[in-house]
Amino acid sequence: MGQRSAALRFSVKSLSDDPEEVSCYGGKSSVDYIADSWRTSGSKVQEKADSSGLVEDFKQWVEDMTFKERISWAVGGMVLTAGLVLTSQRKSRRQRQKLVALQRTAKKWEAKREVKDDYILS
Repeated sequence: MGQRSAALRFSVKSLSDDPEEVSCYGGKSSVDYIADSWRTSGSKVQEKADSSGLVEDFKQWVEDMTFKERISWAVGGMVLTAGLVLTSQRKSRRQRQKLVALQRTAKKWEAKREVKDDYILS
């Protein structure tokens, strides 16, 4: 996996000379940045969860993970998110297709009814 993961890494060179401005994917700095952002998040939801100890346990669990475990969980989360998005898009497309089929059938019935009414009236 060492060669494969090395191929997946890339960085974007910043216009500034500040090393903090370089963004990177697949490197240790990007994972550490995400983990740090979890630690410093100040949302009200987190404060409520902190009181129950769940977030603290989660933070400790993340800190105890190895680098490879963090990458595995991050990739797994992205795969799950992509799956949910694709499922949602499929459902929307299926609903649109059903609506179009119903409209098409209604037009056919209306045309048949009009032909029948014309025949009866003549």
